Amino acid sequence: NILLFSFLMIRRPPRSTLFPYTTLFRSHKITFLDIKHDEGIDIEVDLSSSALPLPEGIYTENYNLVICCNILEHVEDRNLFIQNLLGFTRRGSILMLTVPRLYPKHNDPIDTMFRPTIDELTNFIGLYTAFDILDSEELVISDKSYYQRKAGRLLDIILMRPQRLYARWFFKPLRWKATCMLIKIK
Repeated sequence: NILLFSFLMIRRPPRSTLFPYTTLFRSHKITFLDIKHDEGIDIEVDLSSSALPLPEGIYTENYNLVICCNILEHVEDRNLFIQNLLGFTRRGSILMLTVPRLYPKHNDPIDTMFRPTIDELTNFIGLYTAFDILDSEELVISDKSYYQRKAGRLLDIILMRPQRLYARWFFKPLRWKATCMLIKIK
């Protein structure tokens, strides 16, 4: 069973176009979790809020793979969020985490500017569970097209002038980065 967190997305395309995983893992049950109801969302819950109790029976199913991409920088209470997220895992589960490392502030609706290194992310997750690191890397976004202005891309309009955005690609130290980890829960 696979759990995908698609947290805080303003507008979501249909499941088939956003998540090609559905064709890769046909023999697995894929569950989509988000903070708000939308097309294709199986579980609607805010794992970062202590104000609302979690729905009863939410942890009845443990998942072999939990994918949590680019969420932790949008969560005010990361400690509560990660504790709740780990409730979906069991011994032997794989957890894939990605967090921006070098990336501009992007309120969607908030950005806490959490930009950890691999060691910082390892230490943070290690506060809540024992795990083995299967792989970890700081990825550099080197695709030239990512830095060019694209019609309708909100980040281009809000964050940067097109000239500055495109210039980031030419200067390697300025290229955006992401911290990625693949861990196995002990």
